Amino acid sequence: MKKVQLLLYSILFTGSVSAQQLSPEAAFERALAQNPALLQEKVNLELAQLKVRQSRQAWIGRIDGSIDTRYNLARQTLVLPAEAFGGTPGQFRNIQQGTPWVMTPALDLTQPLYKPVLQGDILTAGAELTRAETAFGEKTLNTRYDVYTAYLKLALSEEKLKQMQAGLEKYTAEKERLQSRYNEGRALRTELDKALLNERLAVSDLSKARTEQERASADLSRTLGDSVLVTTYSTGGLETFYESEMKNVPAGNADLSQSFAVIKARNSYDENTVQQKTNRLKYAPDINFYGRLATQGFREQFDFYKTSQQWYGYSYLGLEIKMPIFDGLDKKRNQDRLRLEQQKLALARTQQLQQASYDYSDAGWQYRTAAEDVANRRTDLELAGRILEENRKLQQEGRATETELRDSEKTLNDTRMNLMNALSDQLKALFLQRKVRGSWE
Repeated sequence: MKKVQLLLYSILFTGSVSAQQLSPEAAFERALAQNPALLQEKVNLELAQLKVRQSRQAWIGRIDGSIDTRYNLARQTLVLPAEAFGGTPGQFRNIQQGTPWVMTPALDLTQPLYKPVLQGDILTAGAELTRAETAFGEKTLNTRYDVYTAYLKLALSEEKLKQMQAGLEKYTAEKERLQSRYNEGRALRTELDKALLNERLAVSDLSKARTEQERASADLSRTLGDSVLVTTYSTGGLETFYESEMKNVPAGNADLSQSFAVIKARNSYDENTVQQKTNRLKYAPDINFYGRLATQGFREQFDFYKTSQQWYGYSYLGLEIKMPIFDGLDKKRNQDRLRLEQQKLALARTQQLQQASYDYSDAGWQYRTAAEDVANRRTDLELAGRILEENRKLQQEGRATETELRDSEKTLNDTRMNLMNALSDQLKALFLQRKVRGSWE
């Protein structure tokens, strides 16, 4: 008996040390700050935003500085008519061009005026940003769903733990009562042994409930992204959680166009449209403005540093137009393929909307079924409470046994746990509706 009491005390003490109570919203805020998967999606979003900025910055012109130093191993020779230099007609003079050493410092300017590739990059980056925003929004919603579901699991395990604790206290009291009666010769040994067995079974059930509660806390901790698993999280109670969430129940049909499954299908369709635009841009010309400001020095030896060095400047401006003429029908083949893929994506978009409607209807059916079950379990709890009160009166009057009273107490506890399970089922269905709808509000 002492071993049972020691085990009981250890179980109760373990559950009361360093409990960290969290509200569901506080738990979600913690997940936003440290959940690794969510943080990865946030980084992906920032990368997509950076890519959009970089694609726009690509239109900014470039100014490059250079110093070209060249040594001519064999200089070019010009053959010119000799009469140009006062010579005999029909004869020629060989004139070696330039000097062995040539240095050309220069500044080069390039400014794209119209560049289809850059325009396509902007469109593509915008589509990728939309996809990243959708992925981050979906991951945020799914993280909230996971947090609230784990929080609900913990709250339910706490209710079960409280029931097991209350049951053990009653079985212990019953055992002590029968022990006293047995010592006085007013109870049978079998009655005492039965009470001892019930207490031992209750201790075992309590130990299992404690383990279940710790595992539920660890699951919540894992969902939050804690670096070290926390097994001592606690909630504010299942009924409090239930009452809070029931204040935000969607009424009527939801706008499923904001479902993330539908949004992703729509994004894929829009990305295909962007790809078609980008492919058509390949028919457009490249138009670039360019210019150069430079000076040149010529020396027989590498001594450009001398003050006697003369420099000969030159500069120019230009406009380059580059027009694609024929590419072997590559662009046409791509366009035909993209059009067919878009038809497929349009069908997929419709299918996703239909699937979201079905999923939302199914979640609604689960919600209504659970709501009916909650109402029935509340009625059952009220009846079980009345039966217990009646048996207490009868027991005081000597018209009901202790066994009948204990049975009615057990029935009340079981009925209350059934109600807690029903509340949990209704909340699960509500959370599923929010997830399918694409919004927690």
